Amino acid sequence: MERNTSIKLRHCEGSCPWQSPAINQTAEVLIGPILTNSWGLPRRAIPKKSGLAMTLLFFGIISIAGCTNDNKRSSKERISHPIIPSTTIHLPDTAFTVQNGVAMYNSKPYSGTVVEHYDSLRIKSSCQYFNGKQQGSENSFFPDGLKESTRFYTAGEKDSIHYGWWPNGKRRFEYHFNNGQYNGNFIEWYAGGELGRQIVYSKGLELSGKGWRENGKLYMSYVMKDGRRYGLVNAQLCYTLKNERGEYVK
Repeated sequence: MERNTSIKLRHCEGSCPWQSPAINQTAEVLIGPILTNSWGLPRRAIPKKSGLAMTLLFFGIISIAGCTNDNKRSSKERISHPIIPSTTIHLPDTAFTVQNGVAMYNSKPYSGTVVEHYDSLRIKSSCQYFNGKQQGSENSFFPDGLKESTRFYTAGEKDSIHYGWWPNGKRRFEYHFNNGQYNGNFIEWYAGGELGRQIVYSKGLELSGKGWRENGKLYMSYVMKDGRRYGLVNAQLCYTLKNERGEYVK
């Protein structure tokens, strides 16, 4: 093995890649500071003519860096949402039940879509599940077919942005979630299109909030500090708003 190597080196002297002055110089420039700073070696301790060793070390470091990046890339690619099977259940179906928050079909965690109807022609709601937990989108509709709300779930937790509309088609709410917690804007509108409330959350905690009566007059404006509200709070609202489930609240 040693003899073959020496023959190869002798026959390509001055023309092989590992004897290229440009590569040797590049390797010295890039690797020299690493050895000097990390190992305490003086810069002159790197032989200028050790082309093969320097080149192998140079490309070895590049390979290690590439593997590190590939590992990071692979870890990100592994984070993906499951594929919902094409199975669809139309309610009522006695084989479908919800037990302790888990959707079951024939006593097994269900994966697929569940559809509820007003009648044979009109869909009331459509919800996706994976292994018994809500996963993906949930859509509800008014009797006339217009969409009432769109919500998203990940492993049973509220996620992404939830949208709601009034029967007249105007926006009703926009809620931002992350891992089941309010995170970002929480916005509600009156049926006429006027802004009702706007609250800002961060990981489930309130940061600030504002509220307006239907005539546009501000009745609430506060910021949170150390768990307490400061500003215009607890003002009596003369008009009623609907919550996320469409129930009237003060």
